[in-house]
Amino acid sequence: MGSDHGQHIIRGSQPYHIYENKVLALDAEISKKEYDHSLIGLFNVYPTLTIREFAELGAITRDRALHQLEAFVESGELQKEPSKNGPLYILSVKDN
Repeated sequence: MGSDHGQHIIRGSQPYHIYENKVLALDAEISKKEYDHSLIGLFNVYPTLTIREFAELGAITRDRALHQLEAFVESGELQKEPSKNGPLYILSVKDN
């Protein structure tokens, strides 16, 4: 990682917080916007999530994310579909 003429360079795949810190360093007036980290809050924004995505966005471990997601699948709140990157979790649509 380096800085060249006001540009911040990140080489290779890095954890999300590295990208976040580089964006925040671009301008002193930029601030991080808080969001709802709850399962329902995240699924209201993102229609589908993997375990890794849910863990990162929910600020929890992957193990905890897996347990939470599976509990919501069992309760019918989420559906689980297979994908090449692991299970894809989808908010269940409830009929009224």
